[in-house]
Amino acid sequence: MERIKGLIFLSSVLLMGISLFASGFALFEHSTKGMGMGGAFVARADDATAVYYNPAGITQLEKFNWSVGVTPIQPVVNVSDMSGNAWDADDSLVLVPSAHITYQMTDKLWLGAGIFAPFGLATTFDENWAGRYNSHNAEVEGLNLNVNLAYKVNDKLSVAVGIDSLMFDVLLEQKILPSAVVYSQRDAIVAGIVATGLDPYTADLVFNTQFLAPSANLADINQEVSGNQTKVGFNLAVHFQPNDKVKMGISYRSGFKYDIAGEAKYRDVTPGFILPMESIFFDAPGNAKIELPEFLYFGLAYAINEKFDFEVDLWQTAWSSYDKIDLTVENGVGHAISEKDWSDVWALRMGTEYRFSKSCYGVMGYVYDESPIPDELIDYTLPSNDRQVLSFGVGYKKGNYSFDASYGYLVAKDRHITARPMDFIFESDIDATAHLFSIGMTYKTN
Repeated sequence: MERIKGLIFLSSVLLMGISLFASGFALFEHSTKGMGMGGAFVARADDATAVYYNPAGITQLEKFNWSVGVTPIQPVVNVSDMSGNAWDADDSLVLVPSAHITYQMTDKLWLGAGIFAPFGLATTFDENWAGRYNSHNAEVEGLNLNVNLAYKVNDKLSVAVGIDSLMFDVLLEQKILPSAVVYSQRDAIVAGIVATGLDPYTADLVFNTQFLAPSANLADINQEVSGNQTKVGFNLAVHFQPNDKVKMGISYRSGFKYDIAGEAKYRDVTPGFILPMESIFFDAPGNAKIELPEFLYFGLAYAINEKFDFEVDLWQTAWSSYDKIDLTVENGVGHAISEKDWSDVWALRMGTEYRFSKSCYGVMGYVYDESPIPDELIDYTLPSNDRQVLSFGVGYKKGNYSFDASYGYLVAKDRHITARPMDFIFESDIDATAHLFSIGMTYKTN
């Protein structure tokens, strides 16, 4: 049974989907204007979306402010093998909503709250594609409720502290190859045949003809794993403005230790086979432990003149905390640990705004984001790599209201995957891009 655990290892389904999406597609689209600026908003932080980027910045806002927006993302992922065969993932839109609100309580205290989706993606291939034994459907939805209290120390310095309540909802599917399960038990089965009095050569022949060959005619088993959990974390932020031209910001969000309860479901399990698949793969609850990373953002903004300013940010994701997955499923799979050994990574974000008039403005942005996934561990749940994003947007201001629209084009560096037969990974090349669209409205007290 130990080899089945290694071969059909559910941790690659239940929680790798969460963590992969959280890194390879960590979402910064919590502001239409901010997305147009490549997410470089930590130092600027001058509208209600500062609740996400840097809550200490909300002390720049008077009285009551709010922002709402939605960002449809269209991922485009292609996998090709060395023979020229190619498979495309489903390119359906994934919607990323956000809403933020701030309120000035006193001359020193501000309250800010936000609801946003920091993680979310769908990577879906045809269920009969060549990589189906690794993954053919992965869907992740995350929703974060964040409440902050900001304090204005003086006219230059502000600090903030907040509470995060982060919910994950995950659904992942893969196929299981019955003949691979049978082959994984070869030594035990042959030893059992030898124990009946047959010689090793004949026992091996019996295994090949009576066990392995018939298993090739069995239907693929479909495995569906779902799980959800809400965890509470915290965030800290600092905003500093030494003069009228320069702003600086630091924002920190804590990591999370998850102990996720989930459920594994199976269909197309052929009963009555000589190796009883139904005694291994049956619907059962499961539990998985994982540690997700901390986030640390640095930002520096500079106003060249009244019309033109820019910002440069550095964001770190401390993925070295994601070193393993510990999983238990209450069926024939049992307990197993998978080593991950991911790396801490950085993202460079740059953004600029130019105000054409009092009512019209334009923004541009650039992102370079590293991938934490080692070559020897990448799979098809989210075949990702280092990525770049080019973005731009326009805005129109009328009275207290601003209306924004932005677009971003994401392109990931091509990646070659070395074959790992035990993980059902074939030698392949990955090409991935994404289109990001965003519209939003902001109310800002003058």
